[in-house]
Amino acid sequence: MKNWKEKFGAVGQGKGLSFRTWVVASLVCFVVIAGFLSRNSLVRLVRTEYEILGQKREIARYRKQIEIMQDSIDLLKNDPEALEKYAREKHHFADSTEDVFLVK
Repeated sequence: MKNWKEKFGAVGQGKGLSFRTWVVASLVCFVVIAGFLSRNSLVRLVRTEYEILGQKREIARYRKQIEIMQDSIDLLKNDPEALEKYAREKHHFADSTEDVFLVK
């Protein structure tokens, strides 16, 4: 059985593994460590990007909801008929001369 020096030899002296093989092996090790094993790996980067994209979509959805609610608030503040309609539909308010029947 060969010992370590005989198996791997001196780099660049024609013995054992060539310089090109060492470079390729080093690059492969670097890519594996940087891409999958490190704290800031490529897998984590992609996962974080998807999270950010989802959060941006959620922010856009909430902004649309806020805009709709703000329009409703402005309408209720400025239009007495709209306020009366809202009170009747949502809170079952009625005039003193009216009866309210709830049908479910």
